[in-house]
Amino acid sequence: MEVRYILLLPPSVEEILFSTPLIRSIIKDIDHSEVYCAVPKGFEWLLENNPYVSGQIIFDKKPSENMEGFRNVRADYLVDLTGGKNALWFKNRLKIMDFTLSYREISKIRALGELSKAFKLFLDLSFDLLRVFDLKYDDQGMDYFYGHNKSFIEKAIPESFIDGYALIDIPDMIGRDTDLTARLSDLISRIERPVVLCCDKKWKETGEEVMRRTGCTILSTCGDFNEQEKVFARAGSKVILNLKERQGIWSMIFDKPHYYFDLSQEPEKWRKEIDEIRQIISVR
Repeated sequence: MEVRYILLLPPSVEEILFSTPLIRSIIKDIDHSEVYCAVPKGFEWLLENNPYVSGQIIFDKKPSENMEGFRNVRADYLVDLTGGKNALWFKNRLKIMDFTLSYREISKIRALGELSKAFKLFLDLSFDLLRVFDLKYDDQGMDYFYGHNKSFIEKAIPESFIDGYALIDIPDMIGRDTDLTARLSDLISRIERPVVLCCDKKWKETGEEVMRRTGCTILSTCGDFNEQEKVFARAGSKVILNLKERQGIWSMIFDKPHYYFDLSQEPEKWRKEIDEIRQIISVR
């Protein structure tokens, strides 16, 4: 007889990926189990190729807006990894046994500055939450099944870049006092190796100006790639650079070297990291 679980997940790339070892363990450790993931609209791409996920329930803002999708699964258990805030009415209507990672515990995870420590705490708390099922973490890390990206890279990235490039992930928000164009141009000029800028459309003009200032060693893809294509570009890189703390999730997924650059610092303070990046990209 099948045992069906619904995992209710938050609108967070990090925490959805954090949950994948738990999904994998449920499938491996519990006979005849199925896992359905309830994810906010716009985040379903993270799990769509995951072989341990039986299906997805997509909801817009509130899970209660897709009650029919939840009920159709006919689940035995609900695992709420969102903190349980404002979900009491929804759970009462769903009427299945639930296990909830409390908002207080979620806040502790989000407060940790180092992503690796946040992941470890998430694992400890989530596996403890489901201890009644005797799940065991297999030490295999997070899952992201993104398919074969070679053909995409060959079309989207210059041939001269393919053997080795750094990828700079630009976050949605940058400090107001930061001259992003000037700082990025300075950083890329110092690296003197192929660099791909990966960011949303809002930074398109910035990316174009940085390319104008720094020449042929940079490709700006700002606004050109969808979320999955951004992942392909990250997977094809040799090293990933972030401009915001606690943003190294894709370095963890792909086991790649990772560097954080504080653009408010004087560029001279970047010398050690830049030398290391240059060395990494020089290795063929």
